[in-house]
Amino acid sequence: MKALLVTCSESCIVDAITNRISIVNVFEDLRAVSFPLIVAQVYTLAVLRKEQGDPDQADGAVAFTLGGHEMWQMPVKVDFQTKPVTRAIAHVQGLSIPGPGLLKVAFKVEGVELGAWHVNVQQLPGANLQPVVRH
Repeated sequence: MKALLVTCSESCIVDAITNRISIVNVFEDLRAVSFPLIVAQVYTLAVLRKEQGDPDQADGAVAFTLGGHEMWQMPVKVDFQTKPVTRAIAHVQGLSIPGPGLLKVAFKVEGVELGAWHVNVQQLPGANLQPVVRH
C-alpha cells in the first residue's frame, strides 16, 4: 500500500454528487499566544493506492506527534472496496496541543507509516495576557 497524499486541514468536504474532495484551510503553521492550544476541528485525509497482494481492508491509524513524542493516536478503517485507490478521512474535535514544536500527523497502516503532514506550531513572541480592567 502506498500513500499518494496525506494532508491535515480544518475541513474536508466530500461532494455528494461528484464524490470530489475539497480540502479547506490546510494547516501549515499554527500560532498561539498561550498553550495548550485547542484546535477545534482537525481533518486528516489520506489517499491510498493498493499494491499487488495488498488486502482490500486494513487497520489504519492517524498518529499526532509533537517534538518526537506521540500525543494521541486514533484508529481508521481502510477499505478499497475492490478498487485500486481509496481515501481515508479522520476527524478530530478539540485537538489539544501542549506547546510549540513540530506537529507531525502521520497515517499508518498495520503500524507502518505511509505518509505524514508536518505543521509548525509557534508561540507568538512577546505575548502578554494581562486582563484589561476598566474603571
